[in-house]
Amino acid sequence: MPVSNCGVPPPWAGSALLVTKWIDYSNKFGFGFQLSDRTVGVLFNDATHLSFSADRLRLEYRDSHGSMEAHAPSSLPPSLQEKYGLLKYFAHYMEENLTEGGDVPKGSGRKKKPLVYLQRWMRTDRAVVMQLSCSMLQVNFFGDHTKLVLSAERPERPLVLYVDERRHTAAYTLAAIARFGCDEALQERLRFALGALQEFAELEQRDPRRNA
Repeated sequence: MPVSNCGVPPPWAGSALLVTKWIDYSNKFGFGFQLSDRTVGVLFNDATHLSFSADRLRLEYRDSHGSMEAHAPSSLPPSLQEKYGLLKYFAHYMEENLTEGGDVPKGSGRKKKPLVYLQRWMRTDRAVVMQLSCSMLQVNFFGDHTKLVLSAERPERPLVLYVDERRHTAAYTLAAIARFGCDEALQERLRFALGALQEFAELEQRDPRRNA
């Protein structure tokens, strides 16, 4: 990674999808989140996942092996009603009690694509790390409330988004950072994110079916 005095990478202008709200209720149910496109979802403790589209007209359920089934709320099978109730509870709580984490760019619509869901997450003393199905890793740091997003949704142009202590967002291509360098704060957070990616990769090797 370039040293911090190599320069400042040119910013990237565009939209990106990221987690704007989250709640850790894993002591009972699971981990809930809201995306910048208003999709909400819950990764339950049994490694299943239920997502709600932004218009609240579509639900997608994934079992612990990753098999997906889609339903309208009115036609949801009885076996999913309890989890649907929990999803609505998470969504309502985040809407009423949590603020969005920074002046973030809004993700583009994904109406014809499967809903983005949370594959896995972990919480440390320093941060919460979330890996999404759209080839995105997000790290929310607790101490200074900074956030780092690594997005490979477009593999030919991996992106880095950084939300600083003042809630200002800057976006760069990874190629620009490699060429021009970045400051020490961003560099150190990139190292942390790389460590998290390596840990997730090890988890995937041990149990590729879980939260995949």
